[in-house]
Amino acid sequence: FLNRVIKQLINQLKPNSDKKVIYITVGGTNSLSDVLTKAFSKHDIEFITVLENWDNMSSKAVFQNPPKKIGVWGEQSVKFGSLIHSIDPETIIPIGNPRIEWLLRNVNKSPSPRNIFFGGGSVNLELEMVYLASAIKIAKNTGSIVEYLPHPKSYKHIEKLIKDVSSENLKVLGNYTNKIETDSANLPKLDIYIDPFENCKVLTSPLSTMHLEASLLGIPSIALDISTKINLPDNKISDRHDHIHDIRDTEVFYFIENVEEYEKLLKSL
Repeated sequence: FLNRVIKQLINQLKPNSDKKVIYITVGGTNSLSDVLTKAFSKHDIEFITVLENWDNMSSKAVFQNPPKKIGVWGEQSVKFGSLIHSIDPETIIPIGNPRIEWLLRNVNKSPSPRNIFFGGGSVNLELEMVYLASAIKIAKNTGSIVEYLPHPKSYKHIEKLIKDVSSENLKVLGNYTNKIETDSANLPKLDIYIDPFENCKVLTSPLSTMHLEASLLGIPSIALDISTKINLPDNKISDRHDHIHDIRDTEVFYFIENVEEYEKLLKSL
């Protein structure tokens, strides 16, 4: 099947034109990057891969056949490409993140924001609900709203769990009632982030790219360094992911490891 698709793609390239392909991928163990790189290289076609996630080079990317150029978010990924994949740093180029550029252009912060923007994670939904309940409690006391955006990987279970924390101070965002199983059908569109970012006083979420986005938008953010479901002594998110280690000491956002500490900080913010 892949051979047929690749043959069709190669046939689309016009004779005597610049032969260059840019491939955007989220990486992962089932990535097509290797297959595509190898196939296009045989036809003397320059193949450039752009990685569109923060953690691609540390936890997702698979490069048996590294392309000649790789576009990444920043210098951290250049380091991981060299250390983990043994790729020549000269071939890894920081190009930034178009998603963050879009948010910076389109989010106009309210002069008096009141809400809590709670971004869902994918590592421990049951524990996340405990933190969400705490956020709702604080929202009730301050007359604000928690706008909760579940992670698409949680959509199968979120309706049942949300009933336990249902409140007039809770607004659930996203297409979480969609029964379509494919990730692309469920991914929240960028437009959905505008209102909660514009009207939130603080963002809170298990460690994610949303913390980087909030920081660039001038919004205080609380990173929930919660336990994963991996049965090991060091099982917090920051224990399991190399790309988090470098940012822990930068003071870009707050790191929280328990509910008591979370409630105290959220109240003060």
